[in-house]
Amino acid sequence: LYELVTDYVSEGFNRAERLTGNKKSSVGFAMTILQRRLASSPKAIYKSLERRTERLKKILREKKLSADAEKFFDIEDFDSGEDFPSGDFELKENELAETVTTAKTLRELQSEIQQLENLTEVAKKIFQSGRDKKWSELSKLLQDNEKLSKRDKLIIFTEHRDTLDYLQEKISALFGRDDLVATIHGGMNHKERANIQELFKHDKNIFILLATDAAGE
Repeated sequence: LYELVTDYVSEGFNRAERLTGNKKSSVGFAMTILQRRLASSPKAIYKSLERRTERLKKILREKKLSADAEKFFDIEDFDSGEDFPSGDFELKENELAETVTTAKTLRELQSEIQQLENLTEVAKKIFQSGRDKKWSELSKLLQDNEKLSKRDKLIIFTEHRDTLDYLQEKISALFGRDDLVATIHGGMNHKERANIQELFKHDKNIFILLATDAAGE
């Protein structure tokens, strides 16, 4: 899967070379997001590929119904250096990772969708297999009483919401409890984040906080 996604990303970068300015940056940034999600967790790359496939299929259907279907596809300008609030940046990242394509014709878009369907199928099999070295190591740490006492509180940062949800499910299943994990992500407003922080600090039942960059603020 790593090799297949890396090939796909490399092809995307190569096609982006024919673009200019922020449009080139948008494609490059979208490809980089996929590469990072590949390294994040099996669920993050699987769900990202699945959503990208479905979004591009939707674009294909809309283009087939459009009078200007054979005109070049537009790529939204995006500057990855822009200063977004963390929650907005998460949403913008998702939008880019799922919709930006260098396809200029329906044939090129159909070809990319076929490639994505193959990648998604491989990613799905790996996700469903349960094989995940990073989770295996984390679960050992969480169960190691010498390294982690019951009085300790642990914060786990992850870049991607899919991985946050994945870890919440895994940790809750590991301990057979849903109440020991709290989460903070970009979909929450500042008041909600502050409330979760206070719960994490003072609720003795909660000893793990899972957070995206939204908590870093």
